[in-house]
Amino acid sequence: MKSIFNVIAGPDKDTCCILMYGEIGTYSDVSAQDVVTQIMEADNSYKNIDIRINSIGGEVAAGIAIFNAIRMAKANITIYIDCIAASTASFIAGCGRKVKMGRYARMMLHRPTGGVYGNADELKSYIEQLQQIEDILCDIYANRTGMPVNEIKEKYMDGADHWLTAQEALDLGFVDEIFDDQRKVTFEDCLTDIQRCEKYTACYITDVLHKNEIPMLERLKKLPMFSNCA
Repeated sequence: MKSIFNVIAGPDKDTCCILMYGEIGTYSDVSAQDVVTQIMEADNSYKNIDIRINSIGGEVAAGIAIFNAIRMAKANITIYIDCIAASTASFIAGCGRKVKMGRYARMMLHRPTGGVYGNADELKSYIEQLQQIEDILCDIYANRTGMPVNEIKEKYMDGADHWLTAQEALDLGFVDEIFDDQRKVTFEDCLTDIQRCEKYTACYITDVLHKNEIPMLERLKKLPMFSNCA
């Protein structure tokens, strides 16, 4: 039921919204199974899909599954970076669809990281896998921005966290457009990135989800899977 109710009916009958709010991963707020299911369900019912991102990142494998689902969908998809698109969330935004970024949102790119326990051969194998993942991410960013892969690797895969403002992301080609967020959420300087995500999410739920609850329920009643439900 969670995956169904995250598809939010829009003001136009051909438009819906899918939220990617939270950490990305198998056992996290945003799981690949849930999001891919939501995209496939929405793709069968709507011509236009808005995907809104507010995430500090998470598992690369889950992110790649979501990335591919967005690329393969037939619907006209627009991605909105509402607050934060960090790490895994940042390369999902490089899926080839139109990307709009909130004026005060931020994007973060860095080298993939992980941990492993084992013998020397297992450690060597894990390092090789990490390098493969890094090459994949560099290719995604390069295709999105038009920058050479080597330049992406030198600038963003140096072990540091690289935070971009909306204007910087636009100038570099990571996004297509900047939008003004009407919610105007303010953040205290002491907040962590996770706390910023959570505060924005709480504001979004108050301002948007509750206002869309009735039209969303009416739309759900028309789905075949609910045809025999009271």
